[in-house]
Amino acid sequence: MDLGKENLKQVSQYFPSAKSKALGICIWGLLLAILLMHITTALNTYKGYEEFLVIVILWTPILSIVGTVWLGTAYQITNDFMIIKIGPITHSVIPISEIHQINRSYSLMSSPALSLTRLEIKYSKSYILISPEAEEEFLTLIKSINPQILINITH
Repeated sequence: MDLGKENLKQVSQYFPSAKSKALGICIWGLLLAILLMHITTALNTYKGYEEFLVIVILWTPILSIVGTVWLGTAYQITNDFMIIKIGPITHSVIPISEIHQINRSYSLMSSPALSLTRLEIKYSKSYILISPEAEEEFLTLIKSINPQILINITH
């Protein structure tokens, strides 16, 4: 009896990053305040609308990139790997077999997590902070793939 690829359990689940209101206000508030300051300054200098147009042209890609990161940060579990994406860019591919511990973290360290309530994923000799929206579902799936993972989270 052949137990080929068609009999393997295929897992593929997508988990968008949870987004903290406080972090969103900090990021988007700061960007929009600076943009508004530039627009106000440009309009008050009486140099015409050319400067205003230049500001809009320069700020459009900045806001687009931040928006793409804000809306596109996610974690995908595909068979034996956790794929971490920041916008369209694949940040990390972590073998789930190498994950040995998951802890709660409130660290402000830079990471592919858009919430202040995070999970610290310890693997091999490194770690990464993430914040999946459906945290319990995420942990259940990871644990079903690698039952050896020690999960230590408190709400």
